[in-house]
Amino acid sequence: MREDILLRKMLGRRVCGECGVSWNIENVDEPGIFMPPLLPTGLHNGQSCGPHCMEKLQQRMDDTEDVIKHRQVGCCVTLGMSR
Repeated sequence: MREDILLRKMLGRRVCGECGVSWNIENVDEPGIFMPPLLPTGLHNGQSCGPHCMEKLQQRMDDTEDVIKHRQVGCCVTLGMSR
């Protein structure tokens, strides 16, 4: 997977400040890559998560571009992968 796509999806992560369920607001639609957003609608694991969650979505404090890139480097080292 392309690093720029992974970065976009990771920067799109959000958590509902009320119910704590994780969502993703990033829509990736490029040739050969389709990763739609995962938005709060209906039920999630038996919890009612609807439009009210959209108003309460928060980005995690550690989901910044610098932190995510640092994680990617650490993951590649751990897995023995080159970048």
